[in-house]
Amino acid sequence: MPKRNIAAIVIALLTLLSGPFVFSQGSGNGPSPQTPPKGMITVLGRSFAGSIGKGMGNTMVLIGADNPDLRNIIGFSEAQMTELDAARTEVLGKMIQMGPKYTARFQEMTEADYQAVQEELERDLDSFRQHFDKIATEEQTDKARKTVFQFMGGLDSPLMNLDTIQALDVSDEQKKKLQATFKELEEERKAQLEESLRLFEKGVANPNMSEEERRELEAEGKALMARMEATGQKMGEKLRVHLTTEQKELEKKLLADRPAFMPPLSSHQNAGEMPYIPGLDSWKPGQGAPANAEKKKSRRGFPQAE
Repeated sequence: MPKRNIAAIVIALLTLLSGPFVFSQGSGNGPSPQTPPKGMITVLGRSFAGSIGKGMGNTMVLIGADNPDLRNIIGFSEAQMTELDAARTEVLGKMIQMGPKYTARFQEMTEADYQAVQEELERDLDSFRQHFDKIATEEQTDKARKTVFQFMGGLDSPLMNLDTIQALDVSDEQKKKLQATFKELEEERKAQLEESLRLFEKGVANPNMSEEERRELEAEGKALMARMEATGQKMGEKLRVHLTTEQKELEKKLLADRPAFMPPLSSHQNAGEMPYIPGLDSWKPGQGAPANAEKKKSRRGFPQAE
């Protein structure tokens, strides 16, 4: 089976779940993107956010371990790589089978159905996660978790969660205190996630918006990112209260040892600019590579397989 990077797996999943709403036969030389049904992006976004908190980020690192950089970090053997390829083939087959089911659900979905569809999708994502996670040893999963911690940018990341923070070797007693801290800021972070999904829904629903409308939408996005970063920094300060000196030093070491293939961190994390986050005019399934893709190579995420 051809090598697949993390982005390829995610794109395949989104494509298969969204079915004809992402790909339709246009009047040109091939498929063209179609406006997805209202709520689809919101449900997908909520589901992925929930899955990341359950360890999906670690799984994404394991999936990408056919790349030499990630493989060296995780330490997969040849036998494990064979298992990984087999797991990809099996999971991709399951994705294809479940695609029509979600196509129908998205087409008929009302706001009253959002929660039920989200929970169903999270269960399917969890089954994918378990499929890949069983290939790795506990030590390898821990290495994957530390890689996710580094990629996010440590405790100040707006995406930090109870699973990823275990990269700092927290005790069961600490987990209870950390969980309480996450709970304290849960509503604020949830509201920001919902706002980001609303902006994406708005952008995708109106691909022919005027330049003024686009500027307004981008301004809203930048303001939201600033609020998310501020919330992340506030949460990081609260989380550190429950950590030992050794664990705080481990965070510093992990960030200092971030692999070169990871994007730069935000300014308050002492590494330069904000990590690249695709804008509302970025690539969408069905489109070719963006015209300015070459200019953005220095801001890439996990390394891609050949």
